[in-house]
Amino acid sequence: MSAQKFQHLLQLSDAVFESERAALAALAKREEAVRTQLRDLAQVKNTPPALGEAQDTASKAGADVRWHRWIDQRREILNHELAQIMALKLAQQEKLQKAFGRKQATDGLAKRAIAQAKIMQDRRDRYTS
Repeated sequence: MSAQKFQHLLQLSDAVFESERAALAALAKREEAVRTQLRDLAQVKNTPPALGEAQDTASKAGADVRWHRWIDQRREILNHELAQIMALKLAQQEKLQKAFGRKQATDGLAKRAIAQAKIMQDRRDRYTS
């Protein structure tokens, strides 16, 4: 394989690796956003209600019960989304590992080809007819 072909192969393997790495970073960012939302919901639910006449009216109307039910439903949705993201992240990590392996193999092949080309050139330079 020529040096130019190896150069293209190296560029391609680097591009694939960087693409897979960027996809994993995007998933990690989404995961963190969902985890932040879950923490915020837990914090809101654990915050004690304010005392006062407005709170008593809301309690009598059942608003606090509906509010806690909404928090529970939202938490369930976020947990489901988090599970999906984690599954996607696991699959993406496998893709990244394969891309890294291909990149390492390509780098090794290129180094070996360059070394062999140098040896051949040295032999040609030493050869006298």
